[in-house]
Amino acid sequence: MAVAVERFGVCAACGETFADRSRTSPRSYCYECRPVESAKVTSAPPAESIGEPFTVEHFRAWSTRFKLKDGSEFVLEEFEAAFLEDVFARDDAGGPVFSELWLLVPEGNGKTTFIALLVLYVIEFKPEAWVPVAASARDQAVDLTYRIASGFVVRNKLEDEYRLHPGYRQIVHRESLGSAKIFASDAASGDGVDPTLAVIEELHRLKSMELYRTWSGKLDKSGGQLVIVSTAGEPGSEFEDLRDQIRKSATVNEAETCFLRAEAPGVVLHEWALPVDGDSDDLELVAAANPFSGKTLKVLARRNRSKPSWTRSHWRRFVCNLAETTSGEVFIPGEKWALLADLEMEIEERAAACLGADGSRTFDTTVVAWASLDGEKVRVAARVFSVRAEVAHHVLHDGGRIDFDDGRSVPLGPVRLPRRDVLQLRPAIPERSADIMDKRLPASCLVAVEPWSKADA
Repeated sequence: MAVAVERFGVCAACGETFADRSRTSPRSYCYECRPVESAKVTSAPPAESIGEPFTVEHFRAWSTRFKLKDGSEFVLEEFEAAFLEDVFARDDAGGPVFSELWLLVPEGNGKTTFIALLVLYVIEFKPEAWVPVAASARDQAVDLTYRIASGFVVRNKLEDEYRLHPGYRQIVHRESLGSAKIFASDAASGDGVDPTLAVIEELHRLKSMELYRTWSGKLDKSGGQLVIVSTAGEPGSEFEDLRDQIRKSATVNEAETCFLRAEAPGVVLHEWALPVDGDSDDLELVAAANPFSGKTLKVLARRNRSKPSWTRSHWRRFVCNLAETTSGEVFIPGEKWALLADLEMEIEERAAACLGADGSRTFDTTVVAWASLDGEKVRVAARVFSVRAEVAHHVLHDGGRIDFDDGRSVPLGPVRLPRRDVLQLRPAIPERSADIMDKRLPASCLVAVEPWSKADA
């Protein structure tokens, strides 16, 4: 008796495993991605007729051959064109002006689609180019990146130009032999990486900056470039520290209300974000921080508070592109906090108290805070140090750098801490808090903790 054996395949377009119901030769595509014979795709003119490769004009004309999933033509946005100007910029010797290029924009602005096309472009026009792309595996971004890139190839009938290897998430241009491979960021390795162009997507999601430092260190050998595409991270994270360092080291700054182009030697940052003191409820201002033409006021208004899961912290981080803790609604809104103020409040002598410090030398504020339980109330007091006059503070430090000696001398009034109290420090940035605490606390023990968010700190 014959036994029917179910056959499975891996789709060349989306990379997903599917049940192959064909009775003849194996299918190359799943049933959702199968090519539609009646669909007519108009190719762009040959590359030779649309200008010099690795110019914005050439990329813009080349990209019109690609159709999106809805059948519309890809249109290069102005903020993408401005970023490409820096990607393609070359010095007198023909080398890249910028070895590192950071594009920081809120979510939903077409970052992954744009980067997928840039990857296909480089492997087509740079002979034997090598383009490694690292994306987060935690939120399936690694699969999304490959699906978008391979989808452009399949949808526009370009399999004769690009060879797809879905099992390896690899794409090879048949004529130039340029190759791109998408890695899961936690599995990507620096061994053997000698890139023409390397890309790290959503760097803020990586557990550490080790991969960034490894790939960045390989650029001089190949004369390659590293593109970072991301949204904002959590306050105090290594990612946000790097973001701050680029701003601070910039020798050229071009700033508008919601845009900053910061240029440091070999590095350039394109950042679209709400001003730190901007009103996140002002939809016109939020729209200005979202450069994609599809992010209209109407779209933002529909998204704002439209879902039960909406939180202000998520809105501020992923739509306004501000460093914000999103592990929960950690903070009490400012207007409610102000109502709780008691200028006459004192913490009783010998009361049990908790002391905390969050230190930053430069852009961010430094805070020393203490709290004590009084019945059903928690009495809290704090001292805020800042180098920026526009940020709320108790003490302003000139010169762009916090004086930690000032933090050590914060008067704690009647608070007395037992000799055996334990001080908990985050190992990622222990020296900052420890520098503030070491002369103030009689702690006999240090315990390293790594909080998920400020709620756990």
